[in-house]
Amino acid sequence: MNTTKNDRTPRPSAPSKEHINCTLASVILSSICGHSRQHPMPRKDLTVFAPEEVKGEENRDRWIRRQIHTMRIQGTPICSSSCEGGYWIATDLEDYLRFEKQYTAPARKIFKASKAMRRTMKAQEDRDLYGKMLEEYDADPDNF
Repeated sequence: MNTTKNDRTPRPSAPSKEHINCTLASVILSSICGHSRQHPMPRKDLTVFAPEEVKGEENRDRWIRRQIHTMRIQGTPICSSSCEGGYWIATDLEDYLRFEKQYTAPARKIFKASKAMRRTMKAQEDRDLYGKMLEEYDADPDNF
């Protein structure tokens, strides 16, 4: 509790940002609970929980997605599907693994492409090194 300068009457402290986020996360979580893969909670229905200072539907939607991402990082098994279009809490491992496969698919595709590009660059580097060695050999075979 804080006090005013003139009187020493206690006044309530403003809630911390962490407390607000925790409270909002609880509200989001309780709203999602009870929904399933067959009947997910639409994201647009969650935008009402975005703070007042978040203006515009698109920004509110983005804010909800960030909150859900943060909750997932903290271990909350919030699932979603582009097919069903909403959120639910995984009820069992099978439910979660179905979500995980779809959720991580873009990352797997990116990683696969990155590995292929790395192999290409490594092969190019090896060819360049081999070519440089051949040039040095051709220039002076006795000192090679």
